[in-house]
Amino acid sequence: MSVVQAMLWDQDGTIIDTEKNLDLLNAQLLAEYDVIYDKSKKAQWTGKSDLEGLKLLAASFAIDVAPEELQRKRKPMQEQWYAHDATYVPEFETFFERLYTTFSPAIALASSCDLGYFSLLDRKLRLTERFNSNIFLAKEVQKKFPAGKFHGKPAPDLFIYAAQQLGVPMTRTAIVEDSPLGIVAGLRSGARVIALVRTLPYVQLRSAVENTLERSVAEGQEVLFIPDYSELSFKDVKQYLS
Repeated sequence: MSVVQAMLWDQDGTIIDTEKNLDLLNAQLLAEYDVIYDKSKKAQWTGKSDLEGLKLLAASFAIDVAPEELQRKRKPMQEQWYAHDATYVPEFETFFERLYTTFSPAIALASSCDLGYFSLLDRKLRLTERFNSNIFLAKEVQKKFPAGKFHGKPAPDLFIYAAQQLGVPMTRTAIVEDSPLGIVAGLRSGARVIALVRTLPYVQLRSAVENTLERSVAEGQEVLFIPDYSELSFKDVKQYLS
């Protein structure tokens, strides 16, 4: 019998195959300032909202440019990609349906994606329909709270709110994430975490998670690392959630 009654899914990098495109866009953006993009640094901003991520990117590469200006330059290319070229992570759809059929959990998408980008993506891939209209975007959820009472990843606030809306306690919730900040948020929420090792290599991903937490993680207990959405990964997740 499954101990899980709800599953919360991150969006970019977890279900939508965004990371190669974002690396390309960031490389093009930094080239305008004669800076070479180093994707090994992206653990610092992956999982943040668009503007927050660009602020961290600018600081990481020591670029004295306002994040709003970087966003203005990157946004048209990013919108084009979300609207016309975005695809699911390989094998996600089959993996998702098998989990849903096996466990029948309440499901939701809980993401730092900006509403504008999500709307373009939703029209293309019909995410609202797939997730039974349970869509929780950090910036939109933040509007429901008094100032200073809601925090983005690595704080667990978004996941806790989403689970509350589904009526499921965190101890009966599983979270699927790919970013260090999202994995940390999931662990801090008290949920079980399935970590997709795709955006970052395993050693870098785990190290970033443990450095943020300032402790080691119990692999296979509080977090399960999977390399992909293959049949073997499905079997591992099935066992982990049972």
